[in-house]
Amino acid sequence: METLTALRLPNEMLKKVDNISKALERSRSYTIRKAIETFLDEYAELEKFNKISFSEKVNFVGEKIRKGFEKAGYTEKDIPRLIAEVRAEKHKR
Repeated sequence: METLTALRLPNEMLKKVDNISKALERSRSYTIRKAIETFLDEYAELEKFNKISFSEKVNFVGEKIRKGFEKAGYTEKDIPRLIAEVRAEKHKR
């Protein structure tokens, strides 16, 4: 079941929604619905995160980082090199 609802958005926000909708070749309603779905999913994940112990949080964050590294094509062997590169870049500043 769906319910029609109305909401007020700042003009700039609505322009961004319209630009995204145009780029996706989708309706404004679709874009707003997807944005709300994403927000609700992230909020639910945050709620779960807030209910777990500190050690579980450390594991959770570590797993997110590991997945991000894998997605970028890095392996565990790349980590020391990446750390060295970041440190070298900081020393340049």
